[in-house]
Amino acid sequence: MYKNCLLVYWKALLGLTLCLTLAACGKNEAAIQPGPIALPVSVIEVRPTSVPISAEAVAQTEGAKEVE
Repeated sequence: MYKNCLLVYWKALLGLTLCLTLAACGKNEAAIQPGPIALPVSVIEVRPTSVPISAEAVAQTEGAKEVE
């Protein structure tokens, strides 16, 4: 009984694998058609520049531990 069930399982698995392999080899007309034409774009040249970085903030500071 167990061998018969296992044999049916392997035959079904082999059949499914064969069907999927054959389906993957089929021609797909949508994949063969070329894509849309590329649109023209403008290009800007990028150059490194020095930019001053400063930050002003209002805050209070205190020590992590108080020492007497």
